[in-house]
Amino acid sequence: MPIRLARPRLVLIAGWVLAGSLASATTAFAQAPTKSTPTPPPHAGAPPAAQPPTPEEIQKIQSRLDDLNAALKPLKENRKLDSGLVADVEVYAKAAEWCLRHGEFYTPKYVDHCLKALETGLARAKELADGKPSWVNRPGISIRGYYSKVDGSVQPYALHLPEGNKPTSADRHPLHVHLHGRGGTLNEVSFIAQYDGKPLAKDQTWVQLEIFGRTNNAYRWAGETDVFEAMNDLRRTVRIDDRRIVLRGFSMGGAGAWHLGLHHPSKWCSVGPGAGFIDFYKYQKVKDKLPAWQDQTLGIYDSVDYALNAFNVPVCTYGGELDEQLVASTAMVEAAKKQGVDIKLLIGPGVGHKFHPETEKEFMKFHIEQSQKGRPPFPGRDHIRFTTRTLKYNECEWLTIEEMLEGDKPATVEAKVGEDGVLKVTTENVAVLQIARDVADRANIDGSLLPLRDAAQGLLPGVYFDKGKS
Repeated sequence: MPIRLARPRLVLIAGWVLAGSLASATTAFAQAPTKSTPTPPPHAGAPPAAQPPTPEEIQKIQSRLDDLNAALKPLKENRKLDSGLVADVEVYAKAAEWCLRHGEFYTPKYVDHCLKALETGLARAKELADGKPSWVNRPGISIRGYYSKVDGSVQPYALHLPEGNKPTSADRHPLHVHLHGRGGTLNEVSFIAQYDGKPLAKDQTWVQLEIFGRTNNAYRWAGETDVFEAMNDLRRTVRIDDRRIVLRGFSMGGAGAWHLGLHHPSKWCSVGPGAGFIDFYKYQKVKDKLPAWQDQTLGIYDSVDYALNAFNVPVCTYGGELDEQLVASTAMVEAAKKQGVDIKLLIGPGVGHKFHPETEKEFMKFHIEQSQKGRPPFPGRDHIRFTTRTLKYNECEWLTIEEMLEGDKPATVEAKVGEDGVLKVTTENVAVLQIARDVADRANIDGSLLPLRDAAQGLLPGVYFDKGKS
């Protein structure tokens, strides 16, 4: 049976038919921020590696946390305030509260991290109460927060902001989205301490977003949502050029870059994965195949199954010559090559799981050049090749796979605009397509020539085509 999305149904006839014109829309339901949870006794279930602070240090942290929560209360109750600015304050309280709650003091420095975060939060609370939030357009690196639609929690990200940001200006900034690697002692206070108040790198001219990603889940599930929610929140204070967004990361961040880069290929002007895993079996060194009901689901997230999608975005990957994870880059390059797609591979000579300084310069040069070039303007690329194993990841440029014939097999589309103004489309395992009408005058889908630009009286931007029953 075809995998169906909920939408109005039509009577089907044999062959591809015009199924109507519908607007593509999604509705997100925001949850109100959760109320502050009373902090349980510190270190009730502390991690084995933790180094408990002294009772005096715990009392000092709790006292300052109480002060910040008291300062936050009227801010959160003030409906006239921008909730994003309130999140920029509350993110410090939550970081310290969770560090206390879970006993995540991995070194003595974590006490200082908590106290510093709380002092910054108190300073911001006062500024916001006075109507003078100075951090919003301040150049340098600072921590920001947002309320997640996943669970209503406040989540942090770090923002690198060059000189000259003017939210009311028509100027738009290029953006680098950077994904961190796995950190066994990473939590919100250490993330804040790593970035908050630090200077920009020399000669940095782009905006950079450091994703927290719910610590260490390789930017899947809530961690994946965190990437896009942080990007959306950034837009409330910084005007971003959506055609010039670079995605890059190393180690676990490299795995995230492969995952997000190939599942969402038309969101980025370039993708830069470094030393990140791309599949389950090789990375976990599992030789025996899992039961079919588990094996099939690996196709949802195994990035190597989406190598074809590198056709739609420039990719430059990196691995150290002595790094076991170099195999991830080489395997992806080989998988893409079999599909007739080129991926640029850089290898750091004589190094393990890290960047070689000179090779890193070449890596960054590639992505800066792609950022300067940007993605093609609307309607985008005139030739795409796209595959997916799930309707969770079903969009590329101006085309959406709305329904699949069989859910346990890849659905693949190639579409190219010809000089005659006809979009030639070939499909495999696709039941329903949506195509933006501005792409071409007509569409030839698997041999059926159908109207596109003028379909359904040109009422809405999305035109649906249904393969029907043969």
